[in-house]
Amino acid sequence: MVTPRTDGGETMTCVPGPGRAAGPGGRRDEAGRPAPGAPALALLAALSLLAPARAARAGSGEDLRKDTLRAAAITASALALDVALSSVNTTACRICTPDRLDASARDALRWRDPTSAARASDLLANVAIPALAGADALRSTGSFPGAARDGLVLAEAASLASLATEGAKDGFARRRPGLPTSGPASPAGNHSLWSGHTSLAFSIAVAQATQDTLRGDPAAPWAWAVGLTLASAVGYLRVAGDAHWLSDVLAGAVAGSAFGVAVPLAEKRLVGVTLAPAPGGIAIRF
Repeated sequence: MVTPRTDGGETMTCVPGPGRAAGPGGRRDEAGRPAPGAPALALLAALSLLAPARAARAGSGEDLRKDTLRAAAITASALALDVALSSVNTTACRICTPDRLDASARDALRWRDPTSAARASDLLANVAIPALAGADALRSTGSFPGAARDGLVLAEAASLASLATEGAKDGFARRRPGLPTSGPASPAGNHSLWSGHTSLAFSIAVAQATQDTLRGDPAAPWAWAVGLTLASAVGYLRVAGDAHWLSDVLAGAVAGSAFGVAVPLAEKRLVGVTLAPAPGGIAIRF
């Protein structure tokens, strides 16, 4: 439903409808599309099952096998908790009105056809960035088992970022742009903070670039440049698509980047980096 605004524009009145409420296995955004990261997380979940098998067939060391199984378990658990949290329906907003900066950014960045921007963000976050990260993993490691382990690290970072995002959305219950600032809304209408697409994009892009950096890959600067550019484009498109406020995508970028750095650092053996004693300190082995 659309109602006129005093400034001559239009405001969408949020009316819950079929397919818009979040629920186990049926996460949806405000437009009724699959929720942010659903296709990408499904692919990463498959990788979390593939990597342990690859490690076993490759005759990996016992410590590496344990790390692989632990990372797969963390990934699967995070995804399960994410689905469980998505069943929480928050119809009342806690943060209902934007600040002046967010309102100004929306007016400046929103496209005339926001649907096109939203679709482009779906493609970038759910397809392009995960596919490019997987291709880079294969290039950097030079083997399918190595790429599978990189993929598992990506899956762990993305699943933890997605879990944190789901918790934040339910906790902050911020009203999305274009919706009335009072009255009930569908659950997706109060899931603005923070941006799941942006968090997912940065978690994958930063995690792969961090893995390249830890391995001393000469192409790591390119991974950072391309990954951060594409992830930033996702954030911009979420604002242009009128799906999020500017502060939502900035918070999503910070959260996704934090997991993108922390998980590879915690999974050095999966990345292909080991620490060994050395005179005067430690040495990093690739």
